[in-house]
Formats: sequence, C-alpha cells, structure tokens
Amino acid sequence: MDNKRISVDCPICNRVHELELNIRETKGLIKGEVVEYEEKFFECPDTESEENEFVSASIMDEKLLRARDAYRTK
Repeated sequence: MDNKRISVDCPICNRVHELELNIRETKGLIKGEVVEYEEKFFECPDTESEENEFVSASIMDEKLLRARDAYRTK
C-alpha cells in the first residue's frame, strides 16, 4: 500500500513538518481472541528514537473499529 505524507504538528519532535501515514497488519486480543487487522500510524522521520510512531485520536478510533470488525468477522 502507498504511504501518504501530510504536514502536521509532530508530537515527537514538536515541529510542523511532513509525516508519513503508514499502514501495517497487526494482531490484537479482543475478549480472549487474537484478531488481525490493519492499523494506521504516523512515523516521524526526524528522530533517532525507537519511539517515533504515534496515532491521532481519529486514527485511534478507526483502529478500534477495525479491531472490533475483525473480531465480529472471526
């Protein structure tokens, strides 16, 4: 999948710059069941820290809905 780039205020380095919106497959545990779903996250390319990923509130909401949908499908 193509990664999108947008200009936002980055909470990692506290600057406004372009960030990548990435998508990856991940697993989560819901009601004792392991489910797989897509998760979106931003990645700051301007930091050397291992903690260079974050999600906005709207992306977190979408992530939770995707996980629930994967659980219902399973």
